[in-house]
Amino acid sequence: MSAEFKLDGEQDLPRFSPICSHCIHVSLEKRKVCAAFPAGIPDEIWKGENPHVLPVDGDHGIRFQKRPGP
Repeated sequence: MSAEFKLDGEQDLPRFSPICSHCIHVSLEKRKVCAAFPAGIPDEIWKGENPHVLPVDGDHGIRFQKRPGP
């Protein structure tokens, strides 16, 4: 994976998440932050290894919800 697809200062993390990019709770102003994880989305969710449809420790009861539209 080339550097332009990684978060600044982070290795092996894509700039966009295959899960979070489609969720209504993700921050559009800050990268890798959402209502469920205001201090930072866990890597396994960000990388798409966990779809976050079940509870995850620290998610404040907020789960993935698909953003409306295509």
